[in-house]
Amino acid sequence: MDFNQKTLAKVLPSEKVQTIFDPATPALCLKITPAGSKCWYYVYRMGGRGTKQKWLKVGEFQAKGKQDVILPLNRAQELARTYRTKVDSGIDPAKEILEANTLGETIAGLAKKYKAEVLIKKSQSTQEGYGGSIDLHIIPGLGKLAVRSISRDQVMAWHSKIPYPIAANRALSVLRLMMNLAIDVWGMRPDQINPARKIERNDEQPRKRDVEMDELRAIGQAIRDLEGKHSLWALAAVHVAALCWGRVSEVLSLRRDKDVNLDGGYAILKQHKTVRKTGIRRLELPPAAVAILRSLPEQDGNPFYFPGRFRNRPMTRDGLHKTWMAVREKAGIEDIHIHDFRSLADSEAEDQGIAPAARAVMLGHTEATAKKHYTKARRVKEAAAMVSAPIARALEGKGPKKKR
Repeated sequence: MDFNQKTLAKVLPSEKVQTIFDPATPALCLKITPAGSKCWYYVYRMGGRGTKQKWLKVGEFQAKGKQDVILPLNRAQELARTYRTKVDSGIDPAKEILEANTLGETIAGLAKKYKAEVLIKKSQSTQEGYGGSIDLHIIPGLGKLAVRSISRDQVMAWHSKIPYPIAANRALSVLRLMMNLAIDVWGMRPDQINPARKIERNDEQPRKRDVEMDELRAIGQAIRDLEGKHSLWALAAVHVAALCWGRVSEVLSLRRDKDVNLDGGYAILKQHKTVRKTGIRRLELPPAAVAILRSLPEQDGNPFYFPGRFRNRPMTRDGLHKTWMAVREKAGIEDIHIHDFRSLADSEAEDQGIAPAARAVMLGHTEATAKKHYTKARRVKEAAAMVSAPIARALEGKGPKKKR
């Protein structure tokens, strides 16, 4: 059999472990298990024939059941030659790697470095989202493992154990970004292999939950019932999010000192989720939302309409979560998300015959990049007011009591 990458990739597992040595690179072999995994090993002795033979795992050639090659033949040969040079010099490569892993940076340390040097420069919503994945999943599940030795199998096992499919996929994406930096920028991974790459993600079904008008009435009543028991700013944030087309992060980022024009009924969003594709966005603030913003007291000079716990910082999504859960419980609704208010507004706009171009601009979707140039601001403003009117009435407990 020819010893080349294409041929090796086609070798099927058998009932027994197969060991195929590379004729061009002494001591390098490919081990194929009955389960179907294929791994490179460097086989050596630290001494003569009387010493124990050691098998040092070089890396995975091909994972079980996968067609993609992870560590190609040429790279495995380079590593094997490096190990041979060390053995000839009296250095045990396995012992050296073990010591380096013991002293090397852990995933927890990498996460800390990533937060301090990279994530801090991102938007508030990105910091919250990525930071949540790091704190809730990456550090608890992988934090003690060494960056230079963590394997693809370990990452796959960790990913499969996260009980929430979408959260698992988000955490995997963040880990992949961190490992890319560990390899390309910080030099923490000598084999130059990202163990978080080419791992099968969980299926994600698009979610669209239409909120019924009766549910809006229950939510509005819950907000009123919880006054004095929860932060007035948090309750107001839920109310405003239901009234306008903004994402939660966009609503929480509204500032008193700039970018918000209450008289004009709009806010200019210079930082938002799709800013790289759509540019600066205008968020329409319908009359009911403007009235709520005008009524909110200012907290200790904090420039945000919805102040957070820390000075000069807005309320975070996590900070809003407790109040939102209380509103849901009070309203007797278990499966609704704040983000579903955007779907409600879109459905209401569609029912009222508002043009798709205007709807895309109001929602800030990426496909709105071109549309916003020929969709007049006046029409968008009028459309937003039309859509928010029945929603505002329902939140106030008014309007016909029938389902959408």
